[in-house]
Amino acid sequence: MEDYKNELKYLLERERTAKIICAELNNFMDLKSTLITIIDHVKKLTKCGAIGIRLQDNGDYPYYVYNGFPESFIIQENSLCDKGKDADNTLECMCGKIISGRYEPYLPFFTKGGSFWSNNTSDLTATTSEHDRRGKTLYYCNSCGYESVALIPIKARGKRIGLIQLNDISTGMFTIELIEYLEMIAEQVGLAVQNSLAYDKLRELSIKDSLTGLYNRRGFFEFVNKELSRARRDGTTFGILSMDIDNFKEVNDQFGHLIGDQVLKNFAQTLNSTIRDYDLACRFGGDEFIVIVNTSLKGLDFTQKRIQDRLIEWISSEKVTSNLGISIGSVIWEPGRTENIDELLKVADQSMYKNKMYKKHPEK
Repeated sequence: MEDYKNELKYLLERERTAKIICAELNNFMDLKSTLITIIDHVKKLTKCGAIGIRLQDNGDYPYYVYNGFPESFIIQENSLCDKGKDADNTLECMCGKIISGRYEPYLPFFTKGGSFWSNNTSDLTATTSEHDRRGKTLYYCNSCGYESVALIPIKARGKRIGLIQLNDISTGMFTIELIEYLEMIAEQVGLAVQNSLAYDKLRELSIKDSLTGLYNRRGFFEFVNKELSRARRDGTTFGILSMDIDNFKEVNDQFGHLIGDQVLKNFAQTLNSTIRDYDLACRFGGDEFIVIVNTSLKGLDFTQKRIQDRLIEWISSEKVTSNLGISIGSVIWEPGRTENIDELLKVADQSMYKNKMYKKHPEK
């Protein structure tokens, strides 16, 4: 009777965990926080000492979230692709085999769903060959003391995009029923990852300028408000450069909007290649551009001159843009200033128009 009560309690806990996980997966706008919560619940349910989720990233499958693995293990095992060798040597470990779908379902340590599991890696490595296991390792997991290991593939639209990994130093942590349950969880994780990627793509479209690929007005305000909050909190500085292309209307009038669009693309590309990786270039609208510069006042003046020199160099190389110019104004936010972003933009714009008027009427 006691065994029955314990089994019933476990099944109820498993169902409750599944409901919690499904509810969490609706929050695909913050995928990392969601998956951290999920592995915490799975770790508690399975009582495994360590759990992690690998996800595809530029051809490799590093750990996206993990709990219970020592940092030394993550550092050693984070990459599945040995980029120092031929491509045939990549994804040859057991994790790689599961992700790439190279398994034999008739072998007892694989499932029909493509998972690997072992309740005793010492016994498995001693009684089977690499050919039998369809993978080189378990040696490192076993050398770290992990006897129970499970690798559950994560799929999205039929494509394997990662896996859930559970390790424990004890033997006998898994049953086939638990592995099948985890395969169901992995399916839901795959859907969440797919939804998150779709959301990220839509969000990127909403904050990026379709013509130039730079951040648009909405993207600018989203970024600069975070920058302002950070600067107020940390007592740091940042600058805003406001600029537009002098006489750009002449290009559209003389050569047409297709050429005008190409000039804007080339301008944006030149601007973006001139700034540093941690600065941000935006197309604010028309031929107006803004750069957010993480710097001091002296650094902002240097950056402004560097951008202006580079853009003047670009203008001189454009056959259809001989009458074009560039006007730039700036403002620095530093501790003690109280303006909001709109007020800072107004200061930068006034500086830019002053620069423009000076070029037209240098005698004034």
